Amino acid sequence: METYCAAFLAGPFIPRTVIELGLPSLHRALEPGGWVFLAIYRAAPDELSQALLDLRVARSGGYDWTPASAGKLLADNGFQNTVEIEIATPAMLIAGQKT
Repeated sequence: METYCAAFLAGPFIPRTVIELGLPSLHRALEPGGWVFLAIYRAAPDELSQALLDLRVARSGGYDWTPASAGKLLADNGFQNTVEIEIATPAMLIAGQKT
């Protein structure tokens, strides 16, 4: 079986159940030391903006992950060294490493 050093999941566009069911296989497909990167949207600065962001995610078919819920999901599936990575978009990455 081939192994990979990194994988990317676009959280706002993938249903929660698909990510939850796929992570064990993804973990097996990564080489030791490999990373998974789960993109999520940052929390919006105000209530209206957050409601619009939630609507965007719902219409895109994804799930509105928080950094805490995304990190827990990765940890629960065997990923360690979980970190939050800020990028220059409305999104951020939650990364976990296969050790």
